[in-house]
Amino acid sequence: MHVNTRAITKSRLAEWADELESYHCTPMLMIGFGHDHTKGQLHVLVPEDLDLDYLERVLVWALNQIRMKKL
Repeated sequence: MHVNTRAITKSRLAEWADELESYHCTPMLMIGFGHDHTKGQLHVLVPEDLDLDYLERVLVWALNQIRMKKL
């Protein structure tokens, strides 16, 4: 079975764009998860000028947010 990754991505990004706009912010990280022949592969996209030390702190914060919601 072939996964229509373009349709899923366009739909998800449109929803997220609306939410980000309501917060007056822009995306700083995207993690993609492979399907079909790239199943399980991860791809990370960040803006060129993003400070990677800052990104690391943000990721630690985000992981803690995720863990709190799982409890």
